[in-house]
Amino acid sequence: MCVALLLASAACREGESPSHAGTGVTDKKMIIIGFDGMDPKIVKRLMSEGKLPHFSKLSEEGGFKELATSVPPQSPVAWSNFITGMNPGGHGIFDFIHRDPESIFPY
Repeated sequence: MCVALLLASAACREGESPSHAGTGVTDKKMIIIGFDGMDPKIVKRLMSEGKLPHFSKLSEEGGFKELATSVPPQSPVAWSNFITGMNPGGHGIFDFIHRDPESIFPY
């Protein structure tokens, strides 16, 4: 299972900057920190016990979201799903190796 901490900078809370007024463009920034294979239940428990104070602060000031894994549950597939919003059929990444699209044999 993947866990991502979503951190929005202070600029995310402020809206449009004066230089972009009326354009719909903002100077908002976001940092996404993802930990592959981290169990969110354990992290939440350790945060509530005060054992992960920096994670707690990141969660309070930004966000903490669980990400379900992919099918198949492999890192390149899961992160490709996350970054593209598509499943393996859409982005073409099915596992750790390259496959010939015609035969599905590895190359």
